[in-house]
Amino acid sequence: MWQKISQSLQLLSQSHCVICDVLGQGALCDVCRQSIGKPKHSCRICGQAIIGNSSDNRCKTCMQSPPAYESLYYIGAYDEVLSSLIIKAKVGKQLSAVIALRSLVDDFISTDNCDTDNHNNGYRWAEQFADYHLLPMPIPRSRLMQRGFNLPLLLAKRLSVQCHSFNYHLPIVPQHCITQPFFVKKQSKLNRQQRLKNQHYYQINHKLSHKLPKKIVIIDDVVTTGTTVGQLAKFLRGQGVQRLSVWVMARGIIGKF
Repeated sequence: MWQKISQSLQLLSQSHCVICDVLGQGALCDVCRQSIGKPKHSCRICGQAIIGNSSDNRCKTCMQSPPAYESLYYIGAYDEVLSSLIIKAKVGKQLSAVIALRSLVDDFISTDNCDTDNHNNGYRWAEQFADYHLLPMPIPRSRLMQRGFNLPLLLAKRLSVQCHSFNYHLPIVPQHCITQPFFVKKQSKLNRQQRLKNQHYYQINHKLSHKLPKKIVIIDDVVTTGTTVGQLAKFLRGQGVQRLSVWVMARGIIGKF
């Protein structure tokens, strides 16, 4: 057994960072990991950057037209490191990028990550959503066949495992419970205005609809305009879901922070 552990540690020490190619710190080196940033102040609902802190902590958009979900949590802004990792994982199908993203989930659910900012507090996040179910963002079957995996599902599984290690059991909603049509336009192929107008349609397995949890956290890899996750949240509300939150790896941020 110790020989296998030694071999694993040796392989880890010899691996290259998937971003900068530095040797010996695993799939994501410390410098690249620490470069992942997020706004100092963000909307407590959608996670978008806001100027300064306020008693309400909501952006103008959420005050005027709040989404169907109640809060959004994320690892970092959709910047150079996270965008590269997600593209390498989803499009390039690079195992090292998937491992790097999993390690960021591990960092998020950590007893060392316990500051007072709700958007940086993974351990308390697990405690807050302990009675929720995780719903990976459904993807069209055509895309699943092409890609071979659903990245949000991998992230949800890792979140569930890590939460379980702290005795918080967050089950995953079965993939066949809520689905999308066979083919849907990719958001990544559209500009911002097209994304806002692009409609996503969701289908529910009525044999399982009575088992749909009342409290759900939607899991996705990236949110940019928020259109996709917003439409799914609205659909879930129509199916009787009472409490909704969102967890994503990366959040598209408007402006500098």
